[in-house]
Amino acid sequence: MRIHCGKAAVLVVGATVTSLAVMAFAVPGSLAKPKDQKGKIATLVADDKKCVQGCNTRCSGEDSLCCCGKSQAKKGDEPKDKMKMASPEAMAKGMTARKAIIEHQKALTGEGIYGCCIKPGCTFCSTSTDMCPCAANLRKGGPVCAECWGGWHAGKGRLTGVKLESVELLPKEKLKMMYDMRSKNFEKVEQK
Repeated sequence: MRIHCGKAAVLVVGATVTSLAVMAFAVPGSLAKPKDQKGKIATLVADDKKCVQGCNTRCSGEDSLCCCGKSQAKKGDEPKDKMKMASPEAMAKGMTARKAIIEHQKALTGEGIYGCCIKPGCTFCSTSTDMCPCAANLRKGGPVCAECWGGWHAGKGRLTGVKLESVELLPKEKLKMMYDMRSKNFEKVEQK
């Protein structure tokens, strides 16, 4: 079979090839399949959803689409580093636990033995030693527990006039002793 084409046809074909070449670089999934350094198919972002070039590849994430528009995600295909959310039942138990911690701290404060230097107050001291001397220690220039130290570095300090660089961490021996006490307190609860 012989095809006859004139100059106009050659120009149209040439323009079409040029257009396709430009589209290959501009439109995800059109012709080229870019590879990352490890040779895996590169992931692109399109329409705020992740898509993977090529219809026969496994897409990542539940709501992802392949560039062809077909949903490829299957249950259990979530990336391994994706954080899972707690169930409503577990979150309700967390709310109950936080309420109990606050009630415990209020009771200790009423007895004059809980004075935390961060807001909200730390749970490390109350679950370890049933008290918190961190505010009193800090006012005297002394060190605080690990949770209070972290709270100050997160901008949660509640004492006025305290400079972040003056907030020191308890010595390792004291922290180890408190962690041991905390572990024993939780073991007692688990045994009941």
